[in-house]
Amino acid sequence: DEHYPLMVPAFTRTMAAGIIGQDLVGSSLLATLMTAEEKTLREEFNVRLTVHGIAEHGRGSNRMLLSHAALSVEEIAARWPQDSVPLDIQSFSSFLASAEGDHRMVI
Repeated sequence: DEHYPLMVPAFTRTMAAGIIGQDLVGSSLLATLMTAEEKTLREEFNVRLTVHGIAEHGRGSNRMLLSHAALSVEEIAARWPQDSVPLDIQSFSSFLASAEGDHRMVI
């Protein structure tokens, strides 16, 4: 297909990500990003997506969960109730800037 790259890099690039959204924890969007989309990135583009921060903003939640180790959907759901802290966008951004990986992004 012409929209795919002609050459996939021989080495894996790691994208350390932080995800911000409303009603995010436990949502199908989060599960899709962290499972199906991660698999597509890995298999087709040799990019490994790791999530190191998750934040819910708006609708009264305004909390975040940060981790030096990559988080799974299951870990986020299990840790959110006791380990999430009040959202501080500056702290969230600073933490992600120091996350291990070739590139960093906020979704």
